[in-house]
Amino acid sequence: MVGLYHEALADGQLQAFLAQEQRPRYLNTGVWKFSRHPNYFGTTTVWWGMWLVAMDGNAHDCWWTIVGPVLNTIMLTSVLGSAFQDNYMGSRPEYQELMARTRRFLPLPLSAKVQRENAAKMQASRRAQADAESEGASDSQPTLGVR
Repeated sequence: MVGLYHEALADGQLQAFLAQEQRPRYLNTGVWKFSRHPNYFGTTTVWWGMWLVAMDGNAHDCWWTIVGPVLNTIMLTSVLGSAFQDNYMGSRPEYQELMARTRRFLPLPLSAKVQRENAAKMQASRRAQADAESEGASDSQPTLGVR
């Protein structure tokens, strides 16, 4: 029930966000404040909950059914879900800020220490990018040849 509630809550908040005409680029309120993919967490929790209920008293006959929730978890956290989206959108500065403030999957707040470390990494990355851009700009500047 917890997983189903969490998934429904996350999906409802996402639908309300998408229905707004004037909205920020990324949803970062409600359950989305702590996780970039709380709906994936809810779905995965539902799968694990169904498996646990089905296993009640049948562990010796149905142990192999663990494949379903394991594959679901792998797909949503690594292959097609959150990791794929983070890699695809991770070059955007706004998304990098979101990644520094939130967890990918678990809907728990980041510790202050982790937030500071992530902010420092982000600033260093921005400085390196700005330095690279300024070096590229100075290399491409036309020079007046004096002989």
